[in-house]
Amino acid sequence: MHSDRIRFVTFNVRCGPSEDGPNHWDMRKGIFLDALGQMAPHILAVQECYPFQGDEIGMRFPNWGRIGVGRYHGVDAPERQCESRSGEHTYIFFDAVRYQADSCGAFWHSDTPDRPASTSWGNDLPRVTTWAVLRLRSSGRAFTVFNTHYHWDEPYRRKTTDLHLERVPRIAGGLPSVFSGDFNLPPDCETHARFTADAPEGLGLRDAWRLLGRSEEGAGTSHSFTGKPENRIDWILVSREFSPLSIEKVGFQRQGRFPSDHFPVLAELELRGE
Repeated sequence: MHSDRIRFVTFNVRCGPSEDGPNHWDMRKGIFLDALGQMAPHILAVQECYPFQGDEIGMRFPNWGRIGVGRYHGVDAPERQCESRSGEHTYIFFDAVRYQADSCGAFWHSDTPDRPASTSWGNDLPRVTTWAVLRLRSSGRAFTVFNTHYHWDEPYRRKTTDLHLERVPRIAGGLPSVFSGDFNLPPDCETHARFTADAPEGLGLRDAWRLLGRSEEGAGTSHSFTGKPENRIDWILVSREFSPLSIEKVGFQRQGRFPSDHFPVLAELELRGE
């Protein structure tokens, strides 16, 4: 029996083109990159990340690999020129010294999930899930990572959850899995219940926050740049091969300035098995 430990972070970075005044990306990117340096993740799953933000991360951490395509991948978006042919990414960054990527891909939240920028269920913006099969160089063990950013309202939420219930097991193929993202939902919702229910009704995943007995009081991960927690909408869900050893939302700041309008969530996960 052996184990492998993974420092995993999910982090909504707040889209760079947004007009956030003193919290604009150019004013906070140093704080953001320093927060990543302090957390020192082995794997980083980000949401709302534009390519220029991903480039900044890559320049600061040159040993990290990067996986993901934009929600408008290869598609002109005349109504959203800041995103045309690329746009928001749900990148998966990983320490390439520790891991190699065996395979990767993406799917869109629609009736045509393999068509970039597709929408079907009332979401006025395309949404994309990025996935990767990573292999530990030390032990040779492989596992899957899924990273997503949910829209809101129905029938989008129900249909997108249906899509994940079909796609996640097919892609994972029995490998251990971590499923993270900004779900724009509190954990007392149907989507969370379905992801954590046993198959075939659900994915059989477990919420690392709840596994460690953490309270929901004050657990909000969105905070609108105020530092005051709102809702716990950023989750790290794991399959049963993973044992969470610790988890925290990280309140990194500098003189009251925050790296994003979400707190990052950092978990140390132990991948158990023969």
